[in-house]
Amino acid sequence: MKKIVHFFFFAGITISSSAQFETNFSYSMAIPLREMGDNINLTHSAVADIRYHFKKSTNWLWIGTEYGIGVYAVKNQKQLYTFSNGSTTEAKVNFTSNVFNAHAIVGADLMPGKPITPYVVAKGGLSNFFTSVYIADPNDPDGCKPLENRNVFKDLTWSAATGAGLKIAMNKIFKKSNSDHWWLDFSANYLFGGTLSYLNVKHLQEFDDHTNPDSKGYNVSFVNLQTNQVHQHQVAEIFTSKVNQLDLKLGLLVRL
Repeated sequence: MKKIVHFFFFAGITISSSAQFETNFSYSMAIPLREMGDNINLTHSAVADIRYHFKKSTNWLWIGTEYGIGVYAVKNQKQLYTFSNGSTTEAKVNFTSNVFNAHAIVGADLMPGKPITPYVVAKGGLSNFFTSVYIADPNDPDGCKPLENRNVFKDLTWSAATGAGLKIAMNKIFKKSNSDHWWLDFSANYLFGGTLSYLNVKHLQEFDDHTNPDSKGYNVSFVNLQTNQVHQHQVAEIFTSKVNQLDLKLGLLVRL
């Protein structure tokens, strides 16, 4: 056990002495493409990553991890639900759709050590799409109410990306600064991945058991306040496609 602890201890010291730590905080705008582009909106995200930038003969190489949380829809809608006896209940429905990405990254500077440095990057990991559906109590004593006000639909798949970017030293922009610890970082990445399902909120309509041929219904359980009968109403549509997005990022890179 002591040998293992000593190994990781000295390995950590070796990596730290031969690498420079960097962190990056970015705004990301992901544009959905192909089939995904027909179903969801732009995804706006906050992204953070931590990097190990190697020194000496491999000063062009860096590796790290990247995490991002974003939103692609916040919508409110009144929906009218019809029962088998012809009576109706209207409820307010709120949709909040988010994306969480976690990736390992590897990059290569094409002109290391220059104040304007182009680079290429590749990443791989997981993408989690999830939508929270909140249905307010209609307060209709003759109608129905949801069994649970909040329901969550989510799905997870693998994702990867390739791209290129440009780092610009801030002392190149602000001449009075002599520090090379602050960099402006812009990149464009093509994000692709496996197949996953997500709620369609781009073209929400008032549902009455209507489903697009390319989708299936997302149903929520309700209870009739008169008969205590539990039944379901469709509140949205579920679409399935592969992950396809063009991810544009603008951030601030800090060398620690």
